[in-house]
Amino acid sequence: MSYTYLHYAAALLHAYGVKHVVASPGTQNAFFNLILDSDPRFTVISAVDERSAAYIAKGLSAATGELVALTCTEATASRNYLSALTECYYSHLPVVALTFYNAAGSASSLAPQFCDRSQPPRDTQIFSAQLRAPASQFELMLGLELMHQALFTAQTQHGPVHLNIPSICNWSAAADLSLPQVAPCRTITRDELSKIDWSSLQHRRTAIFIGAHARFEERVQDLIGKCAERYGLPVFCELSSGYFGANRISTALASAQLSLPDDVMPQFIIDMGGICADYFAARLFAHAQVLRLSPDGKFTCRFHRIPQFIFTLNEKEFLCRFITD
Repeated sequence: MSYTYLHYAAALLHAYGVKHVVASPGTQNAFFNLILDSDPRFTVISAVDERSAAYIAKGLSAATGELVALTCTEATASRNYLSALTECYYSHLPVVALTFYNAAGSASSLAPQFCDRSQPPRDTQIFSAQLRAPASQFELMLGLELMHQALFTAQTQHGPVHLNIPSICNWSAAADLSLPQVAPCRTITRDELSKIDWSSLQHRRTAIFIGAHARFEERVQDLIGKCAERYGLPVFCELSSGYFGANRISTALASAQLSLPDDVMPQFIIDMGGICADYFAARLFAHAQVLRLSPDGKFTCRFHRIPQFIFTLNEKEFLCRFITD
């Protein structure tokens, strides 16, 4: 079937460990509520009053230490969330507010129940995104990235997040309540490195990719080179990567080999650094699982590939562990 934002949102809530959803009834979120209530993996609590709903979610998150979701319709329904979300912000509680709107409405069209949610108060959320009704698979993919980013941020930075999602009111076009298979982006801290099967990286088609990067410490550059030589890893480098050690390959040279078959492309990519100005380097990521090194813990997905893991430790620590296991 053709899955919608609503199906993906429900699937991602489950993937990121959401068990409790506090749902307030309304037209724009009605189908989403039905999807959640039809899935036994969710405990859906109905709360007609949105202010009360937000405080119920706050209490559940405080009691369980888990992500808890809220869902409401458009108009001023979400305004009733603000006091509880403010308390979540200062209490560092991961509550996910999913507000829904009619994509056909706008302020200029004088649409009924339109409410501008693009600039929520700063201390009611640590991340907020407005999703557009997707007109293509590419736009759907961009929306899914924002969903991943919101849930990952709530989970790792411990605070409330907000997603404003276009609704579906044509129920006959979205009658299938089955959900797509999706995987979350997991964070790996220094204490969680034992979760990684290092041998699977060392004995499969693994590559290192380095975007724009500040000058490497000599020790870090040496570690990258030792990893590359020991395990035969190519190190794909953007021109401003700052890496000039063993197995260095220019991304421009690699991406020029457009005739290379998929079975020689990387299966795993250890991704570090910033932007890459070589657009065609996206082909290297086409079929790869990505392990992103992000010392600041922020969510990024180069060339729209959602990372399997984001490592929140510095490059030296990661490379030392990789080379010794």
